[in-house]
Amino acid sequence: MSSTNYPKNVETAISEIVQVTQRKEEEVREILDEIVNDPKVNKMDFVNDEDRYLIYIRMLKVRTVMTPADEEATIIPIGCAGIRITKDGSFQDKITALVKLKEKKTHLAVIMCMRDSALLTKNIVYYSQYEERIQVSKNGTYYAGSGTTFKKPIAIGKSPQEIWKSLKFKEITIKDVSDNLARKRSDGYSDELDLRVIRGTVGRSSAFKRKKDNTPAAVITIIDDTVDITAQVDAKKGHGLTVWYPDSQPLYPQESDCRFLGVLGADKEGNVTMNGIYADPIWVP
Repeated sequence: MSSTNYPKNVETAISEIVQVTQRKEEEVREILDEIVNDPKVNKMDFVNDEDRYLIYIRMLKVRTVMTPADEEATIIPIGCAGIRITKDGSFQDKITALVKLKEKKTHLAVIMCMRDSALLTKNIVYYSQYEERIQVSKNGTYYAGSGTTFKKPIAIGKSPQEIWKSLKFKEITIKDVSDNLARKRSDGYSDELDLRVIRGTVGRSSAFKRKKDNTPAAVITIIDDTVDITAQVDAKKGHGLTVWYPDSQPLYPQESDCRFLGVLGADKEGNVTMNGIYADPIWVP
C-alpha cells in the first residue's frame, strides 16, 4: 500500500471513495499516486497547495467513482471492428471476444476500447487466451481499462473454425447474404454479436483512409461459386461481396482463399456488405 500521507481533506476523500465504491483502499491510493506523480497533471497552473489537492481529489473521483472498477477476466479475442474517431475526437475500437468473469459463465461480448486503449488491437494474438482486467459498467458494458494490456497470450490449441463451430456461427454463401442480415438492436443498429461466416476468394483488396475521420481501414471484395459473373452490375461495385475490414489485421492478397467472420448489413438501396472482424486464411498465394 502507498505510504504517502496526504492532507486531511484528501484522506477523508479516500475513505469516502472506498466506502461508496467498495474498492480496496490500496487500489484507491495507487490511483491517487498516479495522479499526483503524473508530469502532465503537474503542469497545471495551481493557485496554491490547497488548490492542487482539490484538483487531485476531483480527478481521483473521476477515475474511481465515475469509472467502473476493474474486474478479473479470461478473454479470448476473436476479432475487432477497426479504429474509428468518436464525436469528441478520440480513438475507438471494439474487440469481439469470449469473456469469462469471476462469477459468470463464458459468453460472447464486445469490449469497448476507448482513447489509447484502441491501439491495443494492433498487437493482439487472436484466438489466444489472456488473463486481463476489464471495466464493467452498471449497464453491463465492457471497457478496456488501465489493467487491460493483452501482452501475454496463452495458446488454446483451437483454430478459429473450431471456435466458430462451438459458437454455432452460421456459414453461408454470398447468394444467401440478403436472408442473413444481422438482427437489429433496440437502438436501430445491427447486433455486433449476430455474426456470419462466408468462405470466399479475394478478388481485390486495398487499404485506405476514411474521408470522414481519416482513420485507416481496408476493403476486400470476395466471390464464391454462387456469384453470377455474367450479370450486369454497377461498374464501381463490381461482382461479389464487399467486406469492410480492420486495418490492424492482415490484408490478404488477390486470389487468397479465406473464411470471413463479420456482421451483414444493407444500405437503403438494399446493397449488402459485411463488416468483417476477422479473416481465417485457408490458402494464400
